Amino acid sequence: MAEIQRLLQDDEELLYLARKHPSVLYRDVFVFVMAALLGAIAGFAFDPGAGNDIVDRVAGIVVAAFALRTGLRVARWGAERVALTPRRLIVTSGLVRRRVTTVPLKRMRDVTLERSFWGRLQRYGDVICEVGEHGVIEIRHVARVRAFYRDLTDALQGPSERFDTPVSRSKLPSRLDGHDTEGDDDTGPLPRVVL
Repeated sequence: MAEIQRLLQDDEELLYLARKHPSVLYRDVFVFVMAALLGAIAGFAFDPGAGNDIVDRVAGIVVAAFALRTGLRVARWGAERVALTPRRLIVTSGLVRRRVTTVPLKRMRDVTLERSFWGRLQRYGDVICEVGEHGVIEIRHVARVRAFYRDLTDALQGPSERFDTPVSRSKLPSRLDGHDTEGDDDTGPLPRVVL
């Protein structure tokens, strides 16, 4: 969060800030659990008292390697952020070598939301942004993707298009039952609705 705050200008506010969805870690955690389970089975299958402790050491090294790999992937996931301001989209990633991708919203031409069945169940999805003539930015496994997509499309429309429409400038009736208190203009009966 502090890194994103440093990237913002003084008058810039955050509309959306989140990590990617933890679903990107499911496979890594599953592989680690399976490696640990197989290592434990190998440790129990080969009795160290029978002079086969080399098998235990190898199994321990393999499990430690998978634990290190999973820990690095979790740390990398923790460092990835997706941020949206009224002016730009910011994506940060990387542990040792940090990468910051910034795209001004005025360069975006098209935004596509893709959600798998599991993504709809777990509230994540992929957002594909067409930038400029031939550029495409794919942001995979965005957490709370509906809120992000809504905020992104609202920011792309800009405040003048969102709030300065003919409907917002027109005088709305003061009563909701269809009868205006200032005039008694009758427009006739309502049409029938067939279901």
